[in-house]
Amino acid sequence: MENDPLQYFWSEGTNRFATGMLATNRFSPGSHTITLIVSDGQATGTNSARLEVLSPAQAVGVLATLIANSELGRKNINPLLATLEAAGASFARGNAISGINQLEAFQNKVRAQIAPLDSALAGTLIEAAQEIIDVLISPAAFSPANGGTEKLMQVTDRKFHWRFHGRRARAYFIEASTDLTDWAIIGVARAVGAEEFDFEDVRAAQFRDRFYRIVEQ
Repeated sequence: MENDPLQYFWSEGTNRFATGMLATNRFSPGSHTITLIVSDGQATGTNSARLEVLSPAQAVGVLATLIANSELGRKNINPLLATLEAAGASFARGNAISGINQLEAFQNKVRAQIAPLDSALAGTLIEAAQEIIDVLISPAAFSPANGGTEKLMQVTDRKFHWRFHGRRARAYFIEASTDLTDWAIIGVARAVGAEEFDFEDVRAAQFRDRFYRIVEQ
């Protein structure tokens, strides 16, 4: 029986974006066909899958369609659709914070107005809205020490300083964005203790809005 080590290659078209059994990548909104090639050096297997990446505004539109197709009366549907329409418009303008706030307002309306009538549907709607929020506020894979959770930070017209807990002997890259869509590495956090890291963005005041996230290496 052969026990040759396997190699994994992930690609989209001619762009190979990852190797290894598990892979992560960021895709722009739209349709993508992902191909995995597995080889033991002699034989090769290939499989492809097609996925559709939605923008936040498009995801809100899917949620609105779910409500519109429900059996809720117009009295209950219209206020929810109005809130989702406002959230979608905010995302379309690139105002992610406003859009998130409107989705949270939508969740509160669902709890107050829909949960007493249909708890199962209310749970589905709240969970769907939360999935959109989670993607926007927790886009990086980060598992800090002491059971902490990843945080997305924002600065508006002021100096930005961030201190957080992490794992020993790990590097934490800091990425920044002005729209929660395009991200760029702007520095590496400095270890200031056994499980504590520090980062300061001296250029923060140059941006009207700037968001930050941590990527662990």
